[in-house]
Amino acid sequence: MSRNEVKDLLGQARVTPKKSLGQNFCCDPQLIVALARDADPQPDELVLEIGTGTGALTRELSKRVKRLISVEIDSGLYKLVSEIFKDDDTVRLIHADVLKTKNKLNPVVTDAIDEEMQKEGINGLRVIANLPYAITTPVVIQLMEYGAKIRGMTILIQKEAAERFVSRSGTKSYGSVSVLLAQWMRGRILRSVPSEVFFPRPKVQSAVLSLEAIEPEERPSPELYATLRPMVRVLFNSRRKTLNKASKIAAKCDPNLAKLHEAISACELDGSVRVEDLEPDEFRVLAAELINLRDRS
Repeated sequence: MSRNEVKDLLGQARVTPKKSLGQNFCCDPQLIVALARDADPQPDELVLEIGTGTGALTRELSKRVKRLISVEIDSGLYKLVSEIFKDDDTVRLIHADVLKTKNKLNPVVTDAIDEEMQKEGINGLRVIANLPYAITTPVVIQLMEYGAKIRGMTILIQKEAAERFVSRSGTKSYGSVSVLLAQWMRGRILRSVPSEVFFPRPKVQSAVLSLEAIEPEERPSPELYATLRPMVRVLFNSRRKTLNKASKIAAKCDPNLAKLHEAISACELDGSVRVEDLEPDEFRVLAAELINLRDRS
């Protein structure tokens, strides 16, 4: 869909792009095709698109999948695409915010996913979307934790966010989200995308990020992740401090981390290294030892 076509559709819908909703519409037909091709949805997968927009990616995906849920928060755009896809049985449109809160998916969306996943021939979930920049991290984190049925995501997002998701320890962009993502998925940046392909043009560069789920046996248990997630986030508040110093600060912030310093010694981690230099697997080992110490006390 070209820039002029996007503008025409927005005019028909009487929609002015809203900065508050992160509405930057892709105007490069080749990129839309490439995004769908990169995702490579399988015949037994339900696809979730977040941000139907003018329906450019929706239309491309509907050619490739059996079932597609597309979520749009803007009432004007929802009305527009409802008319465009009224005769397409592949597409299920939802008028909603994908997030209920920053830390919870909208039940309207998850109920629709659960319903579609019960249908014959559907065995997995794949997310394919041009995500609004402002909600990228909470959406990815919440979807990642949603369930074992998620096989992967192919998302067009701000390049800086993409780099955070796949960063390695010791780098500037490595953080809590890098560690948490590594517990569930393996990611790689497929391509950089210039701002010129969007309307309106954002002030930042974008990138296509591919995330593929790791094997179920490699993922953390619910109990382990429930300890790992807050522990990692608190520790990265002191990312430049040594693990020993950061653990003492963390213990004051969260009573559940009171034995963190003891756990560092018990699992023989080097407490003199900086938090930002710890590998994702080392954070997991530390969380597991923290659980052991709690259970014994």
